Amino acid sequence: MTSKSSNKVPDVSVNATPTNPVPLIQQDLYFGLDIPGEGKLSDAEFQAFLDKVIAPRFFGLTKFNVKGQVKDANGKINKENSRLVTIITEDTPANKTAIAEVRATYSQQFNGKGSLQVTNADDLKINFGPAADLFDNSATPKLIEVDAYFGRNIPGDGEVSQKQFQKFIDNVLAPSVPGLTIFKAQGQVRSANGSITKENSQVVKLILEDTLANETALSNALKTYQQKFNGAGELIVANQDVKVSFGAAADLFDNSATPKFIQADLYFGQNAPGGGSISKNAFQKFVDREIAPRFPGLTQFDAKGEVKNAAGKIVKEDSQVIRLILQDTLANEKAINDVLNAYKTKFGGGTLAVFDQDITASFSTGQTSNLTSDQLVSFELQDVLIPAQSAIADVSVNLDYKPGLDNSQFRDIIPVAKFVKDKLANSKNPNEFYEIINKNLATSLLNNRSFDLKSVLEEASITLDVAPNANIPFAFSTTVAIAPNGKTDALVSFELQDVLIPAQSAVADVSVNLDYKPGVNNNQFRNILPVAEFVKDKLTNSQNPGEFYEIINKNLATSLLNNRSFDLKSVLEEASITLDVAPNANIPFAFSTTVAIAPNGKTDALVSFELQDVLIPAQSAVADVSVNLDYKPGVNNNQFRNILPVAEFVKDKLTNSQNPGEFYEIINKNLATSLLNNNSFDLKSVLEEASITLDVAPNANIPFAFSNTVKITTDGKTDELVSFELKDVLIPAQSGIANVTVDLDYKAGVDDSEFRDIIPVAKFVKDSLMNSKNPNEFYEIINRNVAEHTFSNLGLASVLDSLTITLGVEPNSGIPFPFTDTVTVTANGITQSHGII
Repeated sequence: MTSKSSNKVPDVSVNATPTNPVPLIQQDLYFGLDIPGEGKLSDAEFQAFLDKVIAPRFFGLTKFNVKGQVKDANGKINKENSRLVTIITEDTPANKTAIAEVRATYSQQFNGKGSLQVTNADDLKINFGPAADLFDNSATPKLIEVDAYFGRNIPGDGEVSQKQFQKFIDNVLAPSVPGLTIFKAQGQVRSANGSITKENSQVVKLILEDTLANETALSNALKTYQQKFNGAGELIVANQDVKVSFGAAADLFDNSATPKFIQADLYFGQNAPGGGSISKNAFQKFVDREIAPRFPGLTQFDAKGEVKNAAGKIVKEDSQVIRLILQDTLANEKAINDVLNAYKTKFGGGTLAVFDQDITASFSTGQTSNLTSDQLVSFELQDVLIPAQSAIADVSVNLDYKPGLDNSQFRDIIPVAKFVKDKLANSKNPNEFYEIINKNLATSLLNNRSFDLKSVLEEASITLDVAPNANIPFAFSTTVAIAPNGKTDALVSFELQDVLIPAQSAVADVSVNLDYKPGVNNNQFRNILPVAEFVKDKLTNSQNPGEFYEIINKNLATSLLNNRSFDLKSVLEEASITLDVAPNANIPFAFSTTVAIAPNGKTDALVSFELQDVLIPAQSAVADVSVNLDYKPGVNNNQFRNILPVAEFVKDKLTNSQNPGEFYEIINKNLATSLLNNNSFDLKSVLEEASITLDVAPNANIPFAFSNTVKITTDGKTDELVSFELKDVLIPAQSGIANVTVDLDYKAGVDDSEFRDIIPVAKFVKDSLMNSKNPNEFYEIINRNVAEHTFSNLGLASVLDSLTITLGVEPNSGIPFPFTDTVTVTANGITQSHGII
């Protein structure tokens, strides 16, 4: 699951002027085109991804065709064609989320293929076209890097040809700067009406001193380009914080105490001293022998260079640029020096090295590498074909890992997902129920020796959510859970929508759950169609208007389990039926009744209803109010209570609250107590428990989603849970955005005076997350620290049974898919679980 981007991003390429002068950053996304198990992605396929996924999220982008090399765990070097997409965006959470969505979608569409994101947010000056202040001018001139993006679309007049552009470089730009490197690219810009314009582009990289003279010369060249080509677009990105070295040097870059990623661009001129040129074949051999073995990966650009020699003559040459994303260690510094010296020794050619020491790099392989103990990993495959039943299903897989595993024991999810999909797609037997298909699938997955899941899992479960089809014309689901010892549990569910219940002149959605006994055999699964038909007929034939829904449902569940033709008693642990009744003339609010029945005839009944938009004057707020009445097992039909006066009592009690000093928790506790003690209802004699939940809309007092639930038993014992959610909280340590849910589980019987004001608790949690700065702390560590400090520092330990904080992290540069981390703190210790959705 992913969140939507606002798409409010300035132009990335060359044709538009930003309307909102907020901080801009550069995002470089690297996409390899070799897809695991599926061959190579074609130019057309990547362009389709660019057009449909990337371009709509941003106002512009620039694409470079490059080559990549990556060294795998065994030291083997894998080469592939790649694409670099450069985007200039506002530095906002929405745009960070949009970048993460792009990466997650690439992985999802192309079989888990990973990507690399490099973010440069440090000391960039970005201008769209000529400007009076293209870059700062240091008191003592220093070398900076300037990227000039030239769009070649001429407004209203075709395109700047390659020959025309080269003439502009030779006659205007090259004479005014000491040297430059030219890269070919393709740009895309989205107009105000949403249409996307594509154009060939040229990117010229300059290494020059940040003097006023150079700034003026560059600005004049840009003006000339616009005048000559009718206002063709330009984008200037000045990186004012780089280290530059012409050839090997003793101090190429700084070495951090804790290694961090930097970007190194190595420029290799192809002119050979004394005449001639270094062939592409010879250079590629040099890359393969001298560069690739020394580093985990690289990106290679074809380029053209122009340099002014000592006599002022401009010398042209083909060039190759190698980009490395590596840590700033002494070992890597030595390795780069060795490469530069080797090039000089072998070819005698000159080199240039440019280092950007303030970037953030994120490598993804389609899954996180930071999973820890008590781990539940989940994934979903949508629209999987199951030929055996001519049906389509969404398939959810949960892998529940054993506690205490180290990172090396987690399995690569991509081949597991492929196995599941292939197994379903290859099912052919039309006589197999979905339950059998699913059970066989779960068993074969756990027994697959190449995955060896038995040694690391506590349980695997697979759910098939089958779309209505010709065989089963209603929503249907089957879940199979299997343990390493082979023990299986199976649950089958289906839903019948808009079933008429004449006895009450009402319509209901009917959900049926069949919980099979552990270890059920394949031949013991029941055909679901006649079961569904029985349920529907029983309801539509109800005629007694004096029967409550609860009685109708209890009679239905009992007759279903006792039906000899189905013989469900011999194979089920329990059957349950829920009637979700639409508001109607008799009950004008959402109402639900669930009856669960075991083979021994023991029944449990739960009745729920919801009142929407109830005014609570004491807090000047509006809330949706949910009430659950949990009846005692074996309740008789004549013991069910009329729900209408109960609902009226709840609503009146809330709308008559007037004390502004009462927290919602107190209001709700008093309401639940008075409901259970109301003699006219006499709920104590028939209920095990009643619970009331207030879901309060954000308001002037509590400006976020807030919920309070009170459970009260017939002996007067109360439990109270308070929950709230903070949306779009920035977590700087991981450059991520999360929705944060906090649950405060109060001790049973807590006094009214012991409830805590929720506002300072929310502020403490939010501030603690937003003040996280250490990039070496994973979300798990951050969340654990925040939960511990909240529990101990705010005096919550004396009144709470537990505090739970869940981070629902949006896809981001580090984890390109939705990720959750939950920490629960009690007086006895901490539990933590994580999940990938």
